[in-house]
Amino acid sequence: METNKWIRIVNDGGCEISLKDINFKNGKQLELLDIIEVPVKGKEPLNYQPENYLLNNQYCWDYLGKTDYYYLEKFLDKDSDYIFFDESDRLSKNQSGINKSLMLIKIKQINFIVTKNIKQNKQLRAKFNFNNRLYDLAVTDINYENKYLNKDFGEYVELDDFYLTLSLGEPFNNYHYKLIAAVIPESKYK
Repeated sequence: METNKWIRIVNDGGCEISLKDINFKNGKQLELLDIIEVPVKGKEPLNYQPENYLLNNQYCWDYLGKTDYYYLEKFLDKDSDYIFFDESDRLSKNQSGINKSLMLIKIKQINFIVTKNIKQNKQLRAKFNFNNRLYDLAVTDINYENKYLNKDFGEYVELDDFYLTLSLGEPFNNYHYKLIAAVIPESKYK
């Protein structure tokens, strides 16, 4: 947060970290809005994820505190008309000019949809408006997956102010999908 720039902590080769990679000195579980210090070896950028830093798993993470919900306003992506170039839910694997793969936006309402993905497995998606454009993106926030994937197929509306952390995923079927990595409702953190 000192630099006001996003970073993504990854394992070798840019692979995502898992819960077993999170190693706090006191055994704490990582939560949204935690302020942490993470040991890294250095930058590990990929052409579609320039913010990547390689985790140094020989050292423990430090919990420094919790940030205030309203402090997130400082990190909003206010310079983008679109979410990663356009209104679609994906970018071509060959997309050039990717200078960021993480964004924080604020929205007023979100519609969660329980549907099936390309492999016919249950998937959580979300529809929302950003800059007067409608988006329909996959949700990978584990808390919201746990909340909705045990429900019937259908659409579920939540009215609140939300911050959404958006990410570009790893290549899949020649695309980088735009993902909702975290849903942060105001009512929970206010």
